[in-house]
Amino acid sequence: LNVGFFYEKMYVMIGKMKWNRKTIIGLDEAGRGSFAGRVFVGAVLLSPARRKLISRSPMKLSDSKRLTPSQREAWMEWMKKQNIPYAWGASSSVYIDHKGIVSACTAAAQGAIKKVLEQSPSLRPFLVLDAGLHAGEYESRFSYTSFPKADEIESAVSLASIVAKVMRDREMVRLAK
Repeated sequence: LNVGFFYEKMYVMIGKMKWNRKTIIGLDEAGRGSFAGRVFVGAVLLSPARRKLISRSPMKLSDSKRLTPSQREAWMEWMKKQNIPYAWGASSSVYIDHKGIVSACTAAAQGAIKKVLEQSPSLRPFLVLDAGLHAGEYESRFSYTSFPKADEIESAVSLASIVAKVMRDREMVRLAK
């Protein structure tokens, strides 16, 4: 019996009960560990009502790594049509080299949170981060949680994963030309 796995699942289930009725910002990154390019962090703001829209979508939502490029682009279009607030932040490879990947991801996350909050300034959302990601100053301003595989469990984090991956992919294609 893997007790650690059991407690991790219980933690996530209890956490979901806590934030399921709240507006949340999901956060995830793309480009960590890459040999080239910037690291991107996506942020998606979902209210409980907008979360219900996802379950009615004909597309299957998953972590960006499990989706094809066309499926990720389709989710981006869907978010635009549904007026779901999203944003992204990025840190350069120079920043990564000087400050480290953790600091670069944190800076990108703070930029993404700031931009998504500008779209809904009166909200005080609950933050849900994929494990290893930090929200910097926002961790003292908002309630938050971070856990492994959040992008497979929480729809806002799955969508944030898609935002980060699509924006990074678009930039890498542009740079390759």
